[in-house]
Amino acid sequence: LKLSTGEQWKTFQPRPCLFGSMIALLLSAAVTFIRLQSSSALSIAGSAVSKAAEKVTVELYYEVLCPTCAAYISEQVAAVWADKDLRELVQFDLYPFGNGEASMRSIGASGRFSREFSFECQHGEEECLGNMIQHCAMEVSDGPDAYMPMIICMEQAATTLVEEIGKSCAADQGISWSDISDCIDSAKAQKDMYEIALYSNSLDPERLFVPWVQVDGKHDEMADQRWQLKKSICDALHSKGVSTPASCLSEESLLRVRSNRTEEMRRKWPVCMRSRPFWDAIDK
Repeated sequence: LKLSTGEQWKTFQPRPCLFGSMIALLLSAAVTFIRLQSSSALSIAGSAVSKAAEKVTVELYYEVLCPTCAAYISEQVAAVWADKDLRELVQFDLYPFGNGEASMRSIGASGRFSREFSFECQHGEEECLGNMIQHCAMEVSDGPDAYMPMIICMEQAATTLVEEIGKSCAADQGISWSDISDCIDSAKAQKDMYEIALYSNSLDPERLFVPWVQVDGKHDEMADQRWQLKKSICDALHSKGVSTPASCLSEESLLRVRSNRTEEMRRKWPVCMRSRPFWDAIDK
């Protein structure tokens, strides 16, 4: 390396010892930085996994126009969702199909086939549409904070006008009805609903009715027959050793909350059964 000093040029040779030390220092700093970045990423990933493991998974199998399902979501699910501290510890997995029947057939010729799906719902075509509306809301929205209040809103309305109430409840949560409508008409949504139907009918133990609730993968009679969903969730959190919110310690907050309308309805139809005779009884 040559340096200019006025008119005279001199050759400058860096001191090997100093130059080597600088390189070593830079390499050491780079390695330290990489280790810190990796440690930070692993810490974030580990924290996310830990938080997911702490959550209780609640699977709800239901159909939109079953009166008991509507009441259950309106009261039991809504009560958990309204408890902000508790809902952060719960993952709701919703399966809106219930006691319907689903079929698939291949159509086409010359090696070019497509699949056609058909659905028969326990409470008619409006229920099939309502099931699809709620599935599509879950697909197109920004997440549970949007679609859970929409679904609760629809079930609290207790109406068979599913499209009308669906539009209203979607608007309340800022979910695009155009996106929901496009989803309903899509081949993917039809395939999704068929898979939901197959999954709903392949549980072990066998699903006998709706609403049917599983907590952390196991059917929970306290949740779906005694209507004590919050207590089931709190018990599951205790078994995981997770610190529970104050509402889990209050006996009053764990009591069943049922309106007079719900009590009257449950005396007539305690649940919506899968059996065909039950369908016939409803039709009459």
